Amino acid sequence: MRFLLSVILFALVCAPLAGARVMPDRDLGPPGRDLAAGGSPLSLENGRGTATVRSRDGSIVGAVRLGRVRAAYAQVSGCETRRRLARRVVLCIGRDLTFWATGRRWTITLRGAGINAAGRLKGSLTLQGTRGTYALDEDGEDERPWPRERRTLRIG
Repeated sequence: MRFLLSVILFALVCAPLAGARVMPDRDLGPPGRDLAAGGSPLSLENGRGTATVRSRDGSIVGAVRLGRVRAAYAQVSGCETRRRLARRVVLCIGRDLTFWATGRRWTITLRGAGINAAGRLKGSLTLQGTRGTYALDEDGEDERPWPRERRTLRIG
C-alpha cells in the first residue's frame, strides 16, 4: 500500500515538472506562467554524501537508497525510523526513502548513498560527496561530479 501511495504521489508531483501551466492570477504574473518561472532545473544522480536543497519556489522529487532525509515543509515516505524534529520538520532514516516537495519555501537535506532527485526551483544547492553527478541545465548535458569539499550553488 505504501508503495502504491508513493507511486501515485510521484506521478502527481511529476506532472507540474513536465511543463504544467497555472492559470493567470494577480499574484502570479502574466497568463500561462510556468511553475517556478525563472527557476532552473536540477538533477542529482547516484550521489553519495550530503545534499541540501533550499527552495524559495519550485518542486522536487527523488529517492535515497540508504540513508536519511531531513525535510522541512516537504513529504517523505519509506521511513524505517521517523522522528519529528519540529512542527513541520521530519527526520526519516532507512532504505529506499522517497521524498517530494512543491510550493514556496521548503528545505530537504539528503545524506547517504544512492541519492537521486529531479526538480525545477529557485533557491540553492549545497553538495559534498564522494560519488555522483549533478546538473543545473535543461538537458542534463553539463553533468559534473559531486565536489569533495562543501560547495553551495545558486539555482534560478
